[in-house]
Amino acid sequence: MISKVVIQGTRRNIARRNILYKILRGYSYVNFPLGDSTEPLKPTLSQFKNPLFHCFLIASTTYIVLHIVWINLSSSEKEAKFIEKTKVLEDRIQQLVDDRKNEYESKRKWSNVFKFWK
Repeated sequence: MISKVVIQGTRRNIARRNILYKILRGYSYVNFPLGDSTEPLKPTLSQFKNPLFHCFLIASTTYIVLHIVWINLSSSEKEAKFIEKTKVLEDRIQQLVDDRKNEYESKRKWSNVFKFWK
């Protein structure tokens, strides 16, 4: 009788899964020194590359998001100030136009209207 051996994956697939597992779970490993050495091992700079990169990435993203929020809030405040200033200036212009119109109408006489027809 011939029995089939079930292989769950080829060597290539198993190697891929192991590499992906190491990449995805590499941040959570803690390497303890092997043996009974009593002196502590000094950490190297290469052990701090990923944590420093992640810290920088999170800090820069937070800064950019907060800066965008701050710009939006300050622009809405400036817009409100400009609208208020525009209303004041428009009222002032309308007041000056009305004053000129009243001044012109008060100086206008009926005799000057007839001089126009001459």
